[in-house]
This record gives sequence, C-alpha cells and structure tokens, in this order.
Amino acid sequence: MDESKESAYSQGLEDALNGGLRVLASGGKSIDAVEIAVRILEDNPLFNAGRGSVYNAQIGHEMDAAIMCGIDRSAGGLER
Repeated sequence: MDESKESAYSQGLEDALNGGLRVLASGGKSIDAVEIAVRILEDNPLFNAGRGSVYNAQIGHEMDAAIMCGIDRSAGGLER
C-alpha cells in the first residue's frame, strides 16, 4: 500500500470516528454514534461494507447487518 492510499484509509477511519464523536459530544446516545460511524464507513468505497461490499463466489452480493443496545439488549438485524 502506498502512502496516498494509506492516508485515504486513515482519513476514512478518522471521518467515521469523528462522526460518532459528534453524536456523543452533542449528548446523543452511544448506539446512535455507532450507527453514524458505520454509515460513514459504508458510504466510503475504500471499505468492504454496505454499498462498497465485494462480490461473493456466486458473483452476487451477500450482506447482513446487526446492531444491539447494551442497556436493554434489544437488537435488530437484516440480511440481503
């Protein structure tokens, strides 16, 4: 990996962390901060997540997602 690509990956991670931090700094819940951070990674084509996911062996996309609230252990998920 060259320096420019490493820098782009680092910036993507920093963007995700800062997105979550903004939620927390404004008094938001931790579960909302996690959701925002993951959305930022999903929107970044450098990361193998969400819209940026790669093809499987059958040349199709398999995606799933889950999130859980630690306070009451409620959870939600999906598979596509």
